[in-house]
Amino acid sequence: MTASVGQVGIIEPIVCQQDPQTGLVYVVAGERRCATARKAGLVSVPAVFIDGDNHAEIALVENLLRQDLNPIEEAEALKRLMDDHPYMQEDLARIIGKSPTTISEALFLNKSPKEIQDECRQDPTVPKKVLVAIARNKQQRSMVTQLYHF
Repeated sequence: MTASVGQVGIIEPIVCQQDPQTGLVYVVAGERRCATARKAGLVSVPAVFIDGDNHAEIALVENLLRQDLNPIEEAEALKRLMDDHPYMQEDLARIIGKSPTTISEALFLNKSPKEIQDECRQDPTVPKKVLVAIARNKQQRSMVTQLYHF
């Protein structure tokens, strides 16, 4: 990725916010792109500056839009957005650009036992469809058993 960034630069701007008291600029979303640009030797990157105090919300949405989140990370991020902001599932569906059913299923994964969540963080190959089916079980023991028979 560093070689690609060195050749063509950063295509998608990072999102920044400036602290009005100190004048320091903080990266709200795009830390990896910024780090890669540094490694590639770029001295500047395209950036969008935001005002207000919704930087945590923007960072969470940015992370949700990444393609490499596993289903458990996605579920946790969606839950965090709902816990921190007055969003309903329909609001998240609109903001993230996914169907309400997809949001509902993702949030359902938060009901999985910690053992299953930890396993899925280590092995991201378990399909989301399988995890949703497992999470629908009433007993945690059957959830864990079903995961190991996947």
